[in-house]
Amino acid sequence: MLGIEDQVFLSEKMAERIFGKEDPIGKQLLYGKNYPYTVAGIFRDIPENSHLRFDAVASFINMKTQFGAYAGWGADDSYLGYIRLKPGVVPEQINQKIPALLPKYIDVERERKQGFEMELYIKPVSEIYTQSIEVKRMVVIMSVLAFALLFVAAMNYILNSVSSLPIRARSVGVHKCNGASSKDIFNMFLFETAALFVVALVCMALLLFAFREYVADMAAVPTLGTLLNAQTISNKFDKYHEVKRQMMIIAQKYSMRNRFTAGYRRIQVELERLGIHLAGDTVRSLMRDMDIQVTIYNRHQNQKYSSYRGTVGHLAPNRLHQNFCATKPYQVCHTDVSQVRLANQTWAYLSVMTDEASKEVLACQVSLHPNSDLITSTVDELIRNLPDHPAP
Repeated sequence: MLGIEDQVFLSEKMAERIFGKEDPIGKQLLYGKNYPYTVAGIFRDIPENSHLRFDAVASFINMKTQFGAYAGWGADDSYLGYIRLKPGVVPEQINQKIPALLPKYIDVERERKQGFEMELYIKPVSEIYTQSIEVKRMVVIMSVLAFALLFVAAMNYILNSVSSLPIRARSVGVHKCNGASSKDIFNMFLFETAALFVVALVCMALLLFAFREYVADMAAVPTLGTLLNAQTISNKFDKYHEVKRQMMIIAQKYSMRNRFTAGYRRIQVELERLGIHLAGDTVRSLMRDMDIQVTIYNRHQNQKYSSYRGTVGHLAPNRLHQNFCATKPYQVCHTDVSQVRLANQTWAYLSVMTDEASKEVLACQVSLHPNSDLITSTVDELIRNLPDHPAP
């Protein structure tokens, strides 16, 4: 089903959010106000303890036909990739061979001279979630809190025991008179403490199980099993959790070609419309933490993009002996495809062919997709506009 273009699969939560109680199968959604998608199916919500967080799935064919994205070396790398290793193979063996593999497909030296460093490695799926910085930080915080609670509970028990010594003195005296040693009395106290602990633990488990729905509602989690989830706990400590969620929705709304194009002013305006009032510095700080800054034209933030610097570079040899300094019309033509943003915030692609001698525009085509049809239509227009016997 994912091989079919213009189809999308929604999570149960997203389907209910958009369509309510209606059947969403067969209905259409608009992405970017221009691309219709038909709902082909519904899948269960992703668990809270998964590093994969998504509410919609569509075919990669849409990225290719609508945005010109492609797969392979040198393509967009903002996707998660998974491989299955053969039995007996460990990730360290693969990581050792990757540096020798890269030069076969990528000019590593050229990328390094331009200031780009590429490092590829694999890691077990089980470590993606547990080894994240956020989860480690929450483990430390919760460990400190657990130790503090345990220490307070122990001190409270000691104080209660000390305060009950006058009452327990009579029972201790009776045991002493009956031949009990100090060790026997100590073991008796230890057994009583262990029995109280076990009884309290069982009562707590029974109460949690009996009132699990109420506890989950009070904690604002789907189920009791997600109450102690690291992601849920971190959200409780983050006062901007809901704000970040709205900012991510806004950033994805204005993303193009898997790149975020909404600056902090646009996100601030959209948050104002939702009734969320934040200072510009706060919005910029949250955008940095979420890594949703504009990355198309910012060289410092996106080192995959670098503009041409004029005469800097190496001129390739003219092996075809082409003459690029024509003095007569219809001998040499230049072509180029430019990307422009329209008033409705969508991208358009302008394909132009000009004459070298007269600087005249011989053909011009506009399309919403930078594909082969755009180039073909431009060449067809050039052929129609040329004189009877040209030789460009």
